[in-house]
Amino acid sequence: MSPKGKIAAILAVLILFSTSCLVYVEKADPQTAAQKFAKARQKIEKISASRPRAPHKLVCLVYDPEEAQLVKISLPYWMAKKGVISSLEEGNNHGLKKADYQFETRAVEEALSKMPAGLLVEVVDEEERVLVWLE
Repeated sequence: MSPKGKIAAILAVLILFSTSCLVYVEKADPQTAAQKFAKARQKIEKISASRPRAPHKLVCLVYDPEEAQLVKISLPYWMAKKGVISSLEEGNNHGLKKADYQFETRAVEEALSKMPAGLLVEVVDEEERVLVWLE
């Protein structure tokens, strides 16, 4: 392989890794899911207790008891932020248009830029659980 080909291959691998989104799905009973959520919560508390820093990825952990599935999604923070902003600017597939929002997308973008790593959302509904945090 030529030197230019090697450089192109290295750049392609770096771009792939820097933009990668990881989705992990596993079968889990309620007890296993509770253990995974407890472990994630400990990690989030450790992140929150440390010195505030800019996040580098968004992580979402979801448990669906009906499907007995635990889903973990991890994606680069810049990609998550870009996705939120572009969906607000373009509207969404639920029939809402940009004019239907009661806030400015620039304000949302600024708020997202200032968020430190740590817990964003935790939802517990009977056995279903959702945990979203920034690392």
